[in-house]
Amino acid sequence: MRAKLIPDHVPIVRKNGISATYNLINFVNGMIGPGCFSVAMAFKQGGLWTSFFLVFFIGTVSTISMHKIVRCSQLLARILGDQSLDYGEMAAAAFRNSFPAIHKYGKAAQFFVNGCLIFFQVGVASILAYFDVDNPFSDKVMLLLYGVPATVINMLKDIRAVTFTCLVGNIFIFAAIGLILEELMTSKHIWQELPWITSFDSVVMCAGSLLYSFEGQAMVLPLENKLKHPRDMNGWTGVLTTGMAFVTIIYTYCGFYGYITYGNAVDGSITLNLPDNTVNIVVKILLVFVVFFGNVLQIYVIAEMIWPPVKKRLEKGETSKFLAVDRRLRGSIDMLGLAVAVPNLQQIIPFIGITAGMLLSLIIPAVLDVVVFLPPKLADGESKLRISLFLAEDVFLFVVGLFFLVSGLQSNVKSMMHS
Repeated sequence: MRAKLIPDHVPIVRKNGISATYNLINFVNGMIGPGCFSVAMAFKQGGLWTSFFLVFFIGTVSTISMHKIVRCSQLLARILGDQSLDYGEMAAAAFRNSFPAIHKYGKAAQFFVNGCLIFFQVGVASILAYFDVDNPFSDKVMLLLYGVPATVINMLKDIRAVTFTCLVGNIFIFAAIGLILEELMTSKHIWQELPWITSFDSVVMCAGSLLYSFEGQAMVLPLENKLKHPRDMNGWTGVLTTGMAFVTIIYTYCGFYGYITYGNAVDGSITLNLPDNTVNIVVKILLVFVVFFGNVLQIYVIAEMIWPPVKKRLEKGETSKFLAVDRRLRGSIDMLGLAVAVPNLQQIIPFIGITAGMLLSLIIPAVLDVVVFLPPKLADGESKLRISLFLAEDVFLFVVGLFFLVSGLQSNVKSMMHS
């Protein structure tokens, strides 16, 4: 590996970075959206107590994998002189700074990771766009009413402006969650009548749905790159651990109480089960604003990933040209998300989660962790026991991810064929 340009004992400080608090606001907004209301459907797929366990299991392994991504990026940033690396760039740098035999696969790793990211993020944005409210307007009118202002707000490039929209989105989503949980917790519960576990295929689809709900894999590095003190992302009280613990608890409440309230009648989103009383109409209106403001971060992540290679192809010095192309790019991404919005949430959510979500959250982080950290461990002469424990953790994540990927694809294909 190349000599470190920034020593380990020297903390990295970015002059124009944002604080851990702002970063946590962005992270929570990206993690908690209308998708949290689909967790009850995952409980229906897996069974009450099986799904209850899976929420914490998926939340824990997702947190571990996110930490691996961040640690790999921070080590490579020191090696490369504190460059800001997105997920794809980090994958390329990992291969190019590892064993000589895999240096040539850096570009292929970057393309593969970026492909998974685009598929996952566009899928998330599309499903966000579909979480609709019963309305008297046609689809074309609703597309204009939502699409035009959404495209305008998605032109935001400054992370502080994005943080403000995330803060507004958080206010709306927590207001909606509070009203829905009050409705669910005061309703009649039928948990005694519900199965503890369902079939193998359904449990695997449950894992895919839950993994989709923990949709933060793509935004971890873009957010870490904007931190003033990158070390604030890690640790027991860092942005990742704090945010994921909070999100896991919210998901558990929404999924558990949604399922024991509506049972097997629960829809793809529990908002579709709500009766049309005044409170629930307010909830649905709040969710329109949640989708509007929450989609900003999803588009921001995709644009930040696609823009650098596009920028390199443009002529240097033409600022107005850069600005025009950047605006078109962000608008095109937003319109693509609306164009592919799909109504069949019970099939598309597990499919996205079990494919791109499983690769990004478990399989790829495990591979990159070995690629980045194994060479220096061998070079430093670490004991065989410590190296074995290090490899065992990554092998476990890889095997779990591969198992759910293969079995999940099989289950989803069966489900789609039957439909």
